Amino acid sequence: MGVISYLKYYAYTRKENPKVLEFARYMGDYLVKEALTLNTGKYPQFVRSTGWRAKFPQPPDCGSQGDRPFEIEPDKGGIAGYALFLLYQETKKKRTCDRLCITPRC
Repeated sequence: MGVISYLKYYAYTRKENPKVLEFARYMGDYLVKEALTLNTGKYPQFVRSTGWRAKFPQPPDCGSQGDRPFEIEPDKGGIAGYALFLLYQETKKKRTCDRLCITPRC
């Protein structure tokens, strides 16, 4: 949701502050580099649990509070995919869509 919020604010302010877009990019980069499941199993490279506060990088089996290790949250996956798609539309950065195969024409 943070990526979407930054992108909406960037558009609302007529794209006058490139730092706002930079923050959205940082958040998108974090999602694809640090917050995906392993490349194996039922849901490879899928957005995973938020993990533990103050642990960086998060361990591959992270879970927090009531989450179990390797737990996924499908609703978060949908939001993250949509956010990354919007980020790609705004930036046209190929790496954004490569990692999650957002669009076959990337």
